[in-house]
Amino acid sequence: MCGELDNVNDEGQRERVYCVKFDLEDVANFSRMSRDLNPLHVDKDAARKTAYGQRLVFGLLGGISCLSKLKIDKAYRLHAVEIEFRHPVFMGISYKVCVCTSKIRGISVELRDGAQALVRLKPTLVKKMQRVKKSYAKKRKKSHVGKDGNTPEVELLDYTENEFSSGIEMDGSYTIFGRIQELKTSGLLPSGMDSQSVEVLMLCSYIVGMKLPGKRALLSKLFIRFEEMEFKGKSHLRYTAKTCSYDKTYQLLNIDVSCLIGKRIIAEGCISAFVRSERPPVPLAKIKDSLHPSKDFFKGKVALVTGGSRGLVATFVQALAMQGCHVVINYYKSKREAQSLKRALKDNGNRVSLLQGNIGDLAWCKKAKKHILKKFKRLDFLVCNASQPPVPLPESPEVQPRARHYISENLNLYKTPLDIFLGIVADHHGVCIAISSLFVESNPSGFLHYVQLKRDVENLIHLASAAHGKARYIVVKGLPPC
Repeated sequence: MCGELDNVNDEGQRERVYCVKFDLEDVANFSRMSRDLNPLHVDKDAARKTAYGQRLVFGLLGGISCLSKLKIDKAYRLHAVEIEFRHPVFMGISYKVCVCTSKIRGISVELRDGAQALVRLKPTLVKKMQRVKKSYAKKRKKSHVGKDGNTPEVELLDYTENEFSSGIEMDGSYTIFGRIQELKTSGLLPSGMDSQSVEVLMLCSYIVGMKLPGKRALLSKLFIRFEEMEFKGKSHLRYTAKTCSYDKTYQLLNIDVSCLIGKRIIAEGCISAFVRSERPPVPLAKIKDSLHPSKDFFKGKVALVTGGSRGLVATFVQALAMQGCHVVINYYKSKREAQSLKRALKDNGNRVSLLQGNIGDLAWCKKAKKHILKKFKRLDFLVCNASQPPVPLPESPEVQPRARHYISENLNLYKTPLDIFLGIVADHHGVCIAISSLFVESNPSGFLHYVQLKRDVENLIHLASAAHGKARYIVVKGLPPC
């Protein structure tokens, strides 16, 4: 966290700016305190399979971090908060929290990447009234609470579209009792804001990430209104959650939530969350039925496929193997997926080998070349696909170094194998296949760095193949992993 900057923005609003960077410990602590164990945030293997290719920061960790920068006068309290989760938040990146104050528009807070708002928050503050003091400590049922003060861990839920459309209702109990002091120490408890409100927001993260929508959730919007009460003792929350609509086109679920202590509602509102699609692998039988007879063209030939353990290129691997080609699958981190793909193909009588390593490392590629030549004496196909998933970046000057780094680092994953293996492919009059993207045609906003990378890849393979007259090349423009 860097210091506070105080200035006036282009619209004449007073603006306080803070620097913030989230790390793995922040995400782990939030998960532990909120009991939100959604795999998109806590499971690196599961997150790697998504369009983001990595774990995301919890949306409400970003939202509460924005709230923590508010300076709430002691005479006021947080009455309501509206939060928009506009873009994903990643670990290890320096962001800014901007608190804008205007006589006309009131207070707004944004978590920004350059000029782009990732999280936008609108708080409503009202003057405090005479507080109602109650204690529910004696009424709490011990059977609901574990030794550490938390309710027992629950199952991560998932539903079908039909279930969302039919409607789902649920209720349960929740507490983060015993960790309020930890909240204060972490800086997540805003000055002048009661811990109960933060607990309600953490409950919202828990509901969305674990219960409804559950496993495939991605927060979109949240509106919560808080009642004014003060609770002493170890209060235990109850909640109800009910789907009110589901848009199949946008896969957007709208949920009504209420939070209670005893029979009294202390907070209520609505949450919108996207339900992420998970593309299932194409069945081997379907691939086999779609293949044309090759008349033994592929038999005895060898292919090296980079980044070939999952996604579109995994289908390439399956098609080549089922046509009689021996496929060498290069992978770096996706060991489980690579081994699963190998088993599936070998069980069907196909020949597949695994080769783990960084395809962008020159020394490793030279060793891999020696291994392939020693074992197979040839290489007929080189399929270049390895690259990091495209992460949207704003078009602002302060983000350009990250864009240039992304292009340079990923272009190397194409250039290095072409430098090392294309000569062998040319010796056997083989084919090099480069995986590009349809984004090159549509040029969507936020992905200019990814578009530039794929254009550079297309130019690179054209020049590299021209330098080896006997090598042919194909550029495949597939759908981006979104």
